[in-house]
Amino acid sequence: MKQLKSWTVILCLIQLLIGVPIFATAPTKAKKIENLSFRNKNIKTVFQALSAFEEINIFFDEQVRDTKVSINISDMTFDEAVGHLLKTHRLFMVKPDSKTIIIIPNTPEKREQYKEMAIKTFYLINAEAKVMMNLLRTMLGTLQIFVTERLNAQVIRESADNVVFAEQM
Repeated sequence: MKQLKSWTVILCLIQLLIGVPIFATAPTKAKKIENLSFRNKNIKTVFQALSAFEEINIFFDEQVRDTKVSINISDMTFDEAVGHLLKTHRLFMVKPDSKTIIIIPNTPEKREQYKEMAIKTFYLINAEAKVMMNLLRTMLGTLQIFVTERLNAQVIRESADNVVFAEQM
């Protein structure tokens, strides 16, 4: 018993010295909103109040309408509450980083505008860049391929999935 206590003390000292936890800590649970009620408030005001609770930044696309909403949030996490608001008001969100969200109308045009894009340059050895460009445009329906004939290279700006597919080609 005495030996176990001394090992615990030694491990705690090592943890303090190197600054890295040795003992596993339980993951923190998401904070729950106990009781929050809004009556006839603008939806942007509701989102801003929720973002203050979670301590994140919130931005709105210019086409988000400021409609009136009545909602009673009880025993829900931030993600659950925001998810319900997004679904019921035909909105979606983009999370550019861990402390920021952008609220956007859920339309095909806006989904296309806010989809995550990737850019990659391919230097080709066994194929001509123009031939590959035509092949990829035909297969992917993509128009954002740029060719540099001197380097026999192509630059593709597309969704991440399409760039991965082009890489496999």
